[in-house]
Amino acid sequence: MFQEQRQKWITGLVLLLFGLTSHLLGFPTKEKISKEKLKKLELKDLKKDIVTLNLINGLNLTPWQMRYIYRHVRCYQNHVEWANREMAKWLPLAEKSLNQISLAVFMGRTPGRHWIKNLHRVQKECRKIQQALEEARKEHMWGIQMGLSSAQKEAVRHFKACLLPPKDFKNPVRVGQAMNLSGAINFFEKYRKATPGQKAKMEARFFQHLKKTIKRKTGIMDEPLFRKESHRLKSILKEVNSLSEIQFQLKKNKLAKEFHFKNPLKELEKKVKEIKWNKEKKLGKESLIPQIRVFLSKNLLSILEYKYRKFVSYKKGKADLKKIKGVENCKSCAVK
Repeated sequence: MFQEQRQKWITGLVLLLFGLTSHLLGFPTKEKISKEKLKKLELKDLKKDIVTLNLINGLNLTPWQMRYIYRHVRCYQNHVEWANREMAKWLPLAEKSLNQISLAVFMGRTPGRHWIKNLHRVQKECRKIQQALEEARKEHMWGIQMGLSSAQKEAVRHFKACLLPPKDFKNPVRVGQAMNLSGAINFFEKYRKATPGQKAKMEARFFQHLKKTIKRKTGIMDEPLFRKESHRLKSILKEVNSLSEIQFQLKKNKLAKEFHFKNPLKELEKKVKEIKWNKEKKLGKESLIPQIRVFLSKNLLSILEYKYRKFVSYKKGKADLKKIKGVENCKSCAVK
């Protein structure tokens, strides 16, 4: 009985250590990646590229900003390569230790303590490398953020991943971030032209859909919330119906922005973030914008190279960002 319990404990320990080591090292196992998985990874990368392009297009970066951001991205990618090389050095020791431990477990023996110590050592060293990489990431995120204007920072702060930028955006700085109002505006136009009987049917279908939306987004059918939202949305429809054609054309975008379910929790989060952001601005402080991490993508280098050539080459002849190595006086580089 004791022998079985000890065997289970040892097996569990090996699996735990193997999982932690694999996670820290970040290397794939010997199993071949299937074509389907490879295709999924390629599609994922392609989506990331499109999202990055939407953000870069919307910010209207100047040539100076392109060079500035390029330096930080290039420097961070050098850190990533350094981290991969350092972790690769510990891979043989991790594999050897795991092989010896698995052999001992297979033979029914207790694994040698030195092999387990080796695994702990690998984890400790890899953790140090990851911490250094994380510090470099934050440093370069701050650097990129400092190179953006206040309007660009606002655009990045409200940035949401999008594959297709809506056609109805008004502010070019916020390209890809404007709400797609075409559905609501089409509904308003049909509602205004409909007969009283048709309007009643349209309202019934819309509020039935609202019930499903509330249940999907909150997890429960909140009747008080449904009544509150129904009253608010009915007042919008009433206003849409009472407006003249000229007034409707002037106000339709504003009304369409309000014509959707407002989740109280999401709205509260937005208000808290807005209060915090305004408070920091008044105090002269500035917090790191999480969305800045989009800039650290390796693919951004080729995007910036293309855009820089497009903006500068016709003025100054050949323009090449590849000659730029990285950031001068980088703290992370000095530590490394």
